[in-house]
Amino acid sequence: MNIALLTSENPLRVKVLQMKGETATLALPDKQVFEVNKKYLPKNVKESDILYLDLISKSQLGLNKKEIAKAVLAEILG
Repeated sequence: MNIALLTSENPLRVKVLQMKGETATLALPDKQVFEVNKKYLPKNVKESDILYLDLISKSQLGLNKKEIAKAVLAEILG
C-alpha cells in the first residue's frame, strides 16, 4: 500500500527532547517546545528520536480513508 495515502503533504518533523515520567517533551523545527503524554507516542520512542506529526482536517481525514480503502482493494484484487 502507498504510505503517502496515510499522511498530509506536509507533516511536521518533531524531535523528542526529553522523556520523563509519563511526559515527553517535543520540539518543532522552529524550536517551539511542547509536552505530550507518552501514551500518544509510538512504542519504544526514546530521546533524540525524530517523529512526524501529521495535522489534517476532519474533511481531509474522510478523503484519506476513502483513498486508503481504494488502495487496499486494488492491492487485494491485484
